[in-house]
Amino acid sequence: MKRVISIGVGVAFVMGCFVCTVLSQEKKEAAVEKSAAPAAQPLEPGVTVATVNDAKITVKDFQELLKRVPPNYQSFIKGQKTRVVNDMITQELLFQEAMKMKLGDDKTVLEALENLKKQIMVQRLLQIEVSDKVTVSDKEIKDYYDAHKEEFNLPERVRAAHILVKTEDEAKKILDRAKKNEDFAKLAQEASIDPSKVNGGDLGYFEKGRMIPEFETAVFSMNPGEISGVVKTQFGFHIIKLIDKKGVESRKFEEVEPEIKAKLLQEKQAAAFNKMIEKLRNQSKISVDEKTIERLE
Repeated sequence: MKRVISIGVGVAFVMGCFVCTVLSQEKKEAAVEKSAAPAAQPLEPGVTVATVNDAKITVKDFQELLKRVPPNYQSFIKGQKTRVVNDMITQELLFQEAMKMKLGDDKTVLEALENLKKQIMVQRLLQIEVSDKVTVSDKEIKDYYDAHKEEFNLPERVRAAHILVKTEDEAKKILDRAKKNEDFAKLAQEASIDPSKVNGGDLGYFEKGRMIPEFETAVFSMNPGEISGVVKTQFGFHIIKLIDKKGVESRKFEEVEPEIKAKLLQEKQAAAFNKMIEKLRNQSKISVDEKTIERLE
């Protein structure tokens, strides 16, 4: 069915209706798939799923809709196919009503379609001239890794727990108890005003630059198992326990290969794009009215 339903606007409408319906009912009922035994052969794209007056909604229409949906919503569609088809029927009914009102000739619609056409054509051009032509070889990826290993190193990290209280007197009392080997996690759960108290004050691993300066200076100067003195920050008074410390770690090639590929691909695509734009500019006559630009609001 070659209707407006096949373009982004239709998809957005369908998904808006569909996702709201699913999310509101998902907790109330389990999705029950009412289907016959699996077909021996996959359905042909032209097979009709539903008809709306003289218009057909086909397997291809459903599949095209699925392609345009973010991956995290695709499982919703596959589990709620009847609802999706009903939303597609609703969209087609509305489209047919719009056609009866001759909105295909409406100025607002025509302007929107022209803008959408430009966007789609530009996206297709970039796909053909940039995305489809730019590739990154395995050798390029490995060569980059060998020449930039330090770029992918994990920095020095620490794992710490802390207890945050409002006053210095409170902090000193907590510190005294901690120094007497009371369980630090239990002290945090009992006295800390920080949300981390539910985890015994454990903040997990973090690197430099993640914490406020006073806290960071104290924690990175400590040794594992050590408990700090009272550390004052804008949030209050802290007692810190260093749980673990890790030095700089190298990451294996296999870990960073996808990251390097994406980086190199992006760089090569940007270069190809800039080269294409430079060529088009050189081949074209372009004039700019700077005074008019200054008056733009």
